[in-house]
Amino acid sequence: MKGFEIGGVVAAAGLIAFGIATIIMGFNGRSTVRDSLKQEQIVGTRPTPCLRVRSSTGRPRKNRHEGRAESKPSRALDLHRHTQEVVGV
Repeated sequence: MKGFEIGGVVAAAGLIAFGIATIIMGFNGRSTVRDSLKQEQIVGTRPTPCLRVRSSTGRPRKNRHEGRAESKPSRALDLHRHTQEVVGV
């Protein structure tokens, strides 16, 4: 029984250490991404609303999922156009 108690303490200490390391790596990754975005001069655009009053078919939308489904292709196209402008194609 004493072995299980020691094993439990060791396992708990290992999990706590793993959790702390994960949090530190997360903050480090966040700052790395922010530094890279600043270095490459990438800025976000103004958020666009994903819901419109009416769908492209002219009828009112039933729920928010319809708006998301319609806006996804246009967002991808906007990102593609933005990338082409930045690259100069």
